[in-house]
Amino acid sequence: MKIGLYIALVCGILSGACIFFNVALFPSLVFPVIIGMIGIIATLWILPNPDISHMLKLGGVLINIFPVIAGLIQILG
Repeated sequence: MKIGLYIALVCGILSGACIFFNVALFPSLVFPVIIGMIGIIATLWILPNPDISHMLKLGGVLINIFPVIAGLIQILG
């Protein structure tokens, strides 16, 4: 089940780098937002697991939710 945390970490780094640091990996901001949402889903997938720390779960959600919110603000604003 820890694979969900690794997926969330990779998704958070990719989406955060593309949105916050303007790394041109994708042609549009929609793709990093979708990748961030995949990371949130991967973190929500591991929530029922009692072996993983609550702070790791919170970090997995936060590392993905901030780029998603910032990307949506840039797309819609």
